[in-house]
Amino acid sequence: MPSTDSVRVWEMQWLWGIPMIALSVVVHAVAIAFMIIYIAEPMRRRLGKVRAPASDALTFIGLTAGFGFGLALLHALHALVWAAAYVELGAIEDFTKALNYSLTMITTLGSDGTAIKPQWRLMGGIEGIAGMLLFGFSTAALFAVLQHFWLLLTQQPEERSP
Repeated sequence: MPSTDSVRVWEMQWLWGIPMIALSVVVHAVAIAFMIIYIAEPMRRRLGKVRAPASDALTFIGLTAGFGFGLALLHALHALVWAAAYVELGAIEDFTKALNYSLTMITTLGSDGTAIKPQWRLMGGIEGIAGMLLFGFSTAALFAVLQHFWLLLTQQPEERSP
């Protein structure tokens, strides 16, 4: 039977980890909504007006780059927040090491576990869960936006709605 201390440590990791996942997902959803409003929607309106194929291609490239860069920043923010949590909890002493650990966990690359104190190792797995959710969410959002724009690009100009 596990000791009371080990159960408390395990519970503490879940008590920190679950809200961190929820916060990450909410921030991700809000940021993606803003990217749709401020990147995708203006480009959709532009495609409704512009008829030149080269301009359409540049618009599509700009959308892909802008949306992709925004998603990359979101994932970097996610890693920074988790790294700050590791330092604040005392799980990892150095912020640079915490950030490196966080990046290996959110990408599910994994870590050898030497950067984090043994009693906090479950947090890495919890962060891996968050990373899988967020990368999946990002992929789905990017695919949906690009698919919508691809359909607009392949329509005849007179079929496009402004």
